[in-house]
Amino acid sequence: MYNTGELSDPLVQSTQFAQMRIDTRFALGSVSRDEMQTYTSLLHGDDTGSFLVMPNHHTDDVGNIHGFRYGSNPLSDVAVLPLTQQMFHGYSCVECHDASTGIHPHAIRLLSDVQACRETLCGVLQEIRERQVSLETATFDCIPINVDATYEPHVRNPGAAGERSHDREGHYGVHSLQHQSEGRDCKAWAYDVPSFVGIYHAYVRGKDADVREHKLFIVCGGGCRKACDQYSNMVKDIAGNATVEELLVSDESWWLRRACRRNRCGILAKTAKAFDLKIPCTSDSNNYDSSVLMASPVTETLYHDIQRLQNGKIAVYNNCCDTTDIQNGIIHNMHPAEGVWIFQGATRTTSTLRTSFGGMFGHQKICGCFPVNTFQVPSDHNTKEFIAKERNVVSIKSSPNVIWYDIKGRIVENPDLSNADFVRCDESYLKHLETMQWNRDNQSIEFIPIVVAAMVPSSSKIS
Repeated sequence: MYNTGELSDPLVQSTQFAQMRIDTRFALGSVSRDEMQTYTSLLHGDDTGSFLVMPNHHTDDVGNIHGFRYGSNPLSDVAVLPLTQQMFHGYSCVECHDASTGIHPHAIRLLSDVQACRETLCGVLQEIRERQVSLETATFDCIPINVDATYEPHVRNPGAAGERSHDREGHYGVHSLQHQSEGRDCKAWAYDVPSFVGIYHAYVRGKDADVREHKLFIVCGGGCRKACDQYSNMVKDIAGNATVEELLVSDESWWLRRACRRNRCGILAKTAKAFDLKIPCTSDSNNYDSSVLMASPVTETLYHDIQRLQNGKIAVYNNCCDTTDIQNGIIHNMHPAEGVWIFQGATRTTSTLRTSFGGMFGHQKICGCFPVNTFQVPSDHNTKEFIAKERNVVSIKSSPNVIWYDIKGRIVENPDLSNADFVRCDESYLKHLETMQWNRDNQSIEFIPIVVAAMVPSSSKIS
């Protein structure tokens, strides 16, 4: 425990009480003094709050903490929640279908001309930017005004709107506002620039357990930045006048979660069309324009989320997810040149999915939480040294498979990557994940990048 110094007894006791609610069992590497002080400071304002620190815990260049699950009482004030300006951002993955067997023919086509792939993907980014000239990106002004809601407790619902709860007898089910999805947005909006989008190939075990199939996937990360900023500002404005429960079931939370997903899935559809790839699509039933199509992802993972826990508390997930609520594996993002990993859940022998990455695993009483990405090492020299002593750090270099762009989607030809160091997922990392109730026999799948467009690392200089 950190020394609290010569403080008055009540403050010492308050600090000790806060530190007792910081669970670091699953932290990979030491928790820095800055992180511990931030955790403690946040807990001083919430006697019911608790932190579960993840293996990807760290502070960024501006001092924000990352890699944790924070749980609080539903009746606590929203001011206690450590929310980010990227709430409901996540990763969506869609599979590119093809009737042939063996090596995926489109993978061969794309790999044979990476330069053409780069030009095509740059065209997708250009199309997104041009659309923003005539149309604003998503804001709260777009929220439907004719959305009805009904209260349906104790009915299992794996959809995005469902939240887990339990009744007085301890029976678990759904306890949420089931919003009617026929409400369309009040106005049209343009897709926001993603944090990354790329085409990957991988060998995946198919329905025949003895055979691995070569498959092609498109993965997109990010969400609706402007709307997420508004959400963050809204929470600050209602602090002192709203509870955590009210935020969880609010129309704003429901709509923003769906809007971020629709943003990613719309970009997936655009990317597939540009590369002439066949993917499953569906009509965007909430779009102002009823003709708009979006991808039907094979799996999705949110890296910033708010959900109800099985013990009744409400949790904020920061760069991690709930393993007891996953639908088809967990997307774990690496640095752009390394690709994406899928950590598979419990095997489902009766799954009807074309590609199954496994179901839920773990228990929230033990852990029930899992990291969903690696992270960029802060540029501060002392912090770099502190992290490098205990974790595997790799310096990324330019790659012909990676396109860099800025926050507005403008291509950056030669970014300075000299300070762009990332923590790497090595053997010690995988062993550590086993302590978090992940069964290594379920395996992980490496998605190898063919071409990826990613936002330039924050510490890089644009030349």
